[in-house]
Amino acid sequence: MQRNKAINKCAANAHGYRLGDFYLNGITATPITDTNLPLLSVDPNNTCKGSVSFSAGSIDYEFVIKGNLTACNGTAKIDPGYKNITYSNALQAIVGNVTSVISRKRSLFVEFTCSYALNLNLTLGRPLVPTNRDVRIDSGTSEGKFVVSLNLWETTWKSTPYISPKAIVSNSYIYVTVDAGTADPGRFKLQITSAKATPTSSPSDKIFYPLLVNGCPNPAETLADGIVVDTNGQGLDAQFKFRVFQFVNLPIGQPQLVYIHVVAHLCDEAVEGNCTMVCKPGNRGRRELRYDSKNTIVASSQPILVLKRNEDETEDDVTETETKKTDMSLEGAVSWAKGSWLALLVIILIVVLIGFLLLSLCILIYKSTRHNQEDFKPLIQATT
Repeated sequence: MQRNKAINKCAANAHGYRLGDFYLNGITATPITDTNLPLLSVDPNNTCKGSVSFSAGSIDYEFVIKGNLTACNGTAKIDPGYKNITYSNALQAIVGNVTSVISRKRSLFVEFTCSYALNLNLTLGRPLVPTNRDVRIDSGTSEGKFVVSLNLWETTWKSTPYISPKAIVSNSYIYVTVDAGTADPGRFKLQITSAKATPTSSPSDKIFYPLLVNGCPNPAETLADGIVVDTNGQGLDAQFKFRVFQFVNLPIGQPQLVYIHVVAHLCDEAVEGNCTMVCKPGNRGRRELRYDSKNTIVASSQPILVLKRNEDETEDDVTETETKKTDMSLEGAVSWAKGSWLALLVIILIVVLIGFLLLSLCILIYKSTRHNQEDFKPLIQATT
């Protein structure tokens, strides 16, 4: 995750500013009377200085903050109502010389802020025109959205993706991951506060089975390993697994599908404290969570097609049976195709034969009408 700020090289040079004069050092302006560059808050990812970048038709001085957006003495502030988090920093420069009589020093101060509801998109609100005096430019505020994704896996987390409509045998594990990778890892942790399964794509379906309640496995789950939480509230991704099942008493003809719906919450450790969700063994549920619902999102999965397992079958037996069914279906399809071609060939031959007979009959009738009537006199005439 990074934030970029650029200033046109030619415009800066025209007013006496060079690349080495610029730095990022928070929203407090360096006094113009200081003779030395302030001590910058650098880290392994950030030098708080700029570099030359080339884009279509422009050469710029570019300044990049990577990873933690509060680097280079930046600040972060939660807005009233807990809707957004706002990051602030400033691009500064001081140039010019001083003598015992006069001073030609001048400074540049460009403050910029970025308000996050999710993704970061920062644009200058107006062009930068340096002058030989203190300059303060408000670059405005931009808003974005955090992207949260929900994915299903077959064998283990982030290994083999589950792709619908592949059939999963009942009581097999499905692995679920929820990811908010675009959020600020230095500030937020992702929590799955609740999750449920429904037989349709609607999260509000009246038929549902809770998987996670207050971030922990459903306390009503009968299998000890039926629902297992791996991570929740420890980073920007959370994951759990559960043994798939079939819904009972569905309408006749409705396929056995399972949809997963999760409620994900971005926990701000600076405001909410420790975000890690701990579920004690034997006490699967936890006390009710309290969080701002405005900072949550509901995500739904693709459908999972569930096959019923016979009581005397193992998972390998079911897989083998399904493979045999597939092979038999393919053989039947090939046999049917061969029989269809043979039947079609016979039909074509019969049609051609009938057509040939009809044509011959028409020719015979035509020729007979052209003969004299004497040719058709009776062989034996009656005598008077």
